Amino acid sequence: MRRFYLLFLFCSFLQTKGQSYPLTGAQVWLEPGQTPRQIDSWFRTLATMEMPVARIFLQWNFIQTSPEQWDFSLFDEAFRAASRYHIKIVATLCPNQPPYFYGKSYYFKNQGDKILSSRTELERATRYIDTVVNHYKNNPALDCWMLMNEPGQEPSPDSLAIERFRNWLKEKYGTIDALNRSWLSAYSSFDSIEYHKAWQEGGWTWPSATIDWYTFWRSHLTWFLSWTAGEIKRHDPTHPLHANPHALFAYLPWYDLPSWANLLDVLGASVHPSWHFYLYPRERYNEAICFLNDLLRGAAGNKPYWITELQGGNNLYSGVFPLCPSPEDITGWLWLSASSGAGRVIFWCLNPKTRGTEAAEWAMLNLSGQPGERLLAASRVAKTFQASEDFFKEARPVTANITLLVSPQTMILEQRIKAPNTKPGTNKDAHLKALLACYRIFHQLGVPVNISGLDNYSFSPSPVPQMIMLPHAISLTEEQIKKIENFVAAGNKVLITGLSGLFDENNTSWFVNRSSPMEKMLGGTLKDIRYAGDQYELGLTYYQLMLPGHLWIGEIDNKTGKVLGMHEDKVVAIKNRYGKGEVIWIPSPVDLGAWLYGTEGLRSLIQDEAAPFYASLPFRFSDPQDNVQLRMMQSKDKYLTVLVNSGHETSSIRLKCKVNKKARVISGEVAHLDTENQTITLEAGETMAILWE
Repeated sequence: MRRFYLLFLFCSFLQTKGQSYPLTGAQVWLEPGQTPRQIDSWFRTLATMEMPVARIFLQWNFIQTSPEQWDFSLFDEAFRAASRYHIKIVATLCPNQPPYFYGKSYYFKNQGDKILSSRTELERATRYIDTVVNHYKNNPALDCWMLMNEPGQEPSPDSLAIERFRNWLKEKYGTIDALNRSWLSAYSSFDSIEYHKAWQEGGWTWPSATIDWYTFWRSHLTWFLSWTAGEIKRHDPTHPLHANPHALFAYLPWYDLPSWANLLDVLGASVHPSWHFYLYPRERYNEAICFLNDLLRGAAGNKPYWITELQGGNNLYSGVFPLCPSPEDITGWLWLSASSGAGRVIFWCLNPKTRGTEAAEWAMLNLSGQPGERLLAASRVAKTFQASEDFFKEARPVTANITLLVSPQTMILEQRIKAPNTKPGTNKDAHLKALLACYRIFHQLGVPVNISGLDNYSFSPSPVPQMIMLPHAISLTEEQIKKIENFVAAGNKVLITGLSGLFDENNTSWFVNRSSPMEKMLGGTLKDIRYAGDQYELGLTYYQLMLPGHLWIGEIDNKTGKVLGMHEDKVVAIKNRYGKGEVIWIPSPVDLGAWLYGTEGLRSLIQDEAAPFYASLPFRFSDPQDNVQLRMMQSKDKYLTVLVNSGHETSSIRLKCKVNKKARVISGEVAHLDTENQTITLEAGETMAILWE
């Protein structure tokens, strides 16, 4: 498969770092008042649980106690304890939370979460980074540096951002007259540009300024991480660098994750269901865990990735959705992440904070300081990972030759549009929901797929045919269209749904007053779009299917395509041969219809069209499963399958197995595997990991 080589590099990287199986660990929360005995007990507990990774915050406002006084005693104690118990410390720098004596804007806070907003803050942060990195760079317990905690936020019009935005605009437009023509403005110079609320209001405003502001912000976040990485490397060129973007569903438009992976040694993310999983009901959290793992693996390319923060305890007053992970959750999340390719999973957190926000929350220890049921569950999985070292040291995830493409330009445009209605198809998550619906369909089939950003997907020739999907990607650039066209001509397949390609990156329609560059590839052009109601049925007679759709039906002016479906007397779906490949085009949001009203119709179509691209998988479901996740890995001639039942009832699963191997259960109830009939019975919440040798 096309991505196996990259995944081999991923595994090789882990081996060079002395890691041959997935590692688990937890955040150790350090705060003034803790005793050496307490700190020692936490690191001893991690060692006892065979969870050899501890993440800590090196909080600036705890360390610098006066303008000329630095006190590392609290954190030195943690490093000493980590050394005693052979625990790797993932050290998180905190350059965005100076002590109170630097100004009133830093009063009342003990933890910052924003990128720096001025040149003055950069200068102060430089001193903090210099001091802390030099203090710990030679410590044997130090494993790697985290640039900051949870980089990522919506655009903020601070002085540093506006300064850099002006320079960005000058580089893009060259002259202020060119900018004014594009923006419908009358600035006298680039230096006269000040933030205007219209940049983030969207709606009826002219789009250029908003799109520029949002596009710049993606690069600004990347720039700040690059700046921080450079400051660390000036003093410590040896230890790896890591970062953990958060709220990936909500903040994905602001993250250029492949660029982040280029400047980091390891990409990561915070994954907190109680904060981040607003698109999912509780029973589908495992599906969200899998998606975020696949998203990170795709963004990391040939670098490893971690789940840097995973909810490990109960939340009381913090978090959007109340949640206390069960031991079954912890077990399933660990196995799903590891079998997706995560090199480490670090829980938030081991011990609870004492006071303030998150006090008495999130911990894997109980309030008496003893290991709770969640920690014991994590420990059991960690020990199984270690016992399976021979398999994991050369293991790689197995996926189909299918990739779902994320369009950053679409997500930026959706942020700008801000339609006055509240329909799912017109809000900022429409593209993401359409993509997640397609992802769910492959999960139901037991077919792991790849996730990639449009701008970093490799459209280069492949030894085996590939399939890509573009669900409701309303913005496509001319460069992207050309790459897709060449990809199809080379013998590959594309399934395009929703209003994909309606606009370019500047919110200018490809179909109004100009010839669409996609016409030859698609086999036709978009003739009209009509509102059809919140829910409608689109008939595709070629497949004998009815697909639920949402809001609009796109009418095709067919040129060379085979008609797949008509609505009344209008062509609504075609298949077109182009070069050696083909395109299926359904310019109606049947992808959003699958998310909102059920996947059965679109799933049947995808089974017909995608089957050749997953036929070689060693395992998949014999029949669709709605609440069971299947992940798989390969290590030489051995395989690992991980199945998790996230439903409320017992499920019986039959596997289509293309390998002749003996099955051995390494996690789960052995009696629930019927090898003769290749049937697995999973109780509600149960995880089963099977080695096929």
